[in-house]
Amino acid sequence: MKEVKILQSNNRNIQKPAHFNLKDVDGDEMRKLREYVLSRVNLLIYSDPDIFYQTMDWVSSQWEHDGINNAPEDMTSLEILERAGKGEKFRCVEYAKVTVDVFNALGYVARLVNIISEDADYGGLGKAHMAVEVWSNSLEKWIYLDPQFSMYATKDNIPLNYYEIYTNFDEVHIIYMDTKAAIIGIDKSEAIKKYKDFLSNYFGFMCIFVYEQDIRTRLTLHLNNPKQQLAFQYMGLSNAVYTNNLHDLYFPINQTLILFDYKEKIDFNAIFKKNNIKTLEEFQANLDLFETQPKFKLKFLNNMEFFNKYEIQINQQEKFYTNESTVDCELREGINTIKVCAINKLGVKGCTTEIQIRYE
Repeated sequence: MKEVKILQSNNRNIQKPAHFNLKDVDGDEMRKLREYVLSRVNLLIYSDPDIFYQTMDWVSSQWEHDGINNAPEDMTSLEILERAGKGEKFRCVEYAKVTVDVFNALGYVARLVNIISEDADYGGLGKAHMAVEVWSNSLEKWIYLDPQFSMYATKDNIPLNYYEIYTNFDEVHIIYMDTKAAIIGIDKSEAIKKYKDFLSNYFGFMCIFVYEQDIRTRLTLHLNNPKQQLAFQYMGLSNAVYTNNLHDLYFPINQTLILFDYKEKIDFNAIFKKNNIKTLEEFQANLDLFETQPKFKLKFLNNMEFFNKYEIQINQQEKFYTNESTVDCELREGINTIKVCAINKLGVKGCTTEIQIRYE
């Protein structure tokens, strides 16, 4: 009697991604932004995660920081870049907004991250900063980027998200990108030290913006401050939702779940009746009668933004592509490997689900 056993697997449950209200990559706004950016810098020569650092560095070099000039909410990222090209300066918020939208236009999922001081409610001005986190398909994690300063953080050469920066602060290594450093013309080591001191002011809370029933909410994770707040810099703070659950903010996306549905079903009652099996001992002695062949209909679910199709490879066969959610599969004797990933409309591949199964 042959056995079917999973030897290795990263197949796991997926959840519907938070509603970030991403713009359609096929829409005019994202298409025009993509054309504008790629006509000025060739970002497509880079792969994940290097494309994130180079994109951040390019956006960071488009204008000088101005903490007062507030772009209207309905101003697009393309309009901000065009006005910056004429010499206008903007805040950290605009650096982050443009960076998120450029990532979106290139087929990557990114989000605004608001990092907040403990006394943000009534502690005075300068109590929050806006940065970015982008999802890396290659690393299967969120990565923190600060496009105002063109900096990101690592530990043991692995890029960190903001929560990891907060929890590993003494071991964090700050990376300062070259273009911004050259434009400003300051000593990189001194700038890195100042930036780390700067970050230490914003360990009260962190916040991402998500949509719940069409309401834009501030999903806020408690860091050093365990209390909820209803004010920000003496002003009202609307639609804040507080959580201590890290997974509410840090969830995997662009995943594919593989379900195995046996094509040949076992009719227990019919087998029991046909073979006159009446006791557990007789059942144990006739287990081979209940053996089913590993012929499956593989079913796929994904939480890939802008999903287009699946890339599938079974054993050493050539990869094939389908936008269908099921394929037939029959295991051979020995070791079998199944790999599946989702691909979005711009050809960006999500995270690969790989399962190794022994049938013998």
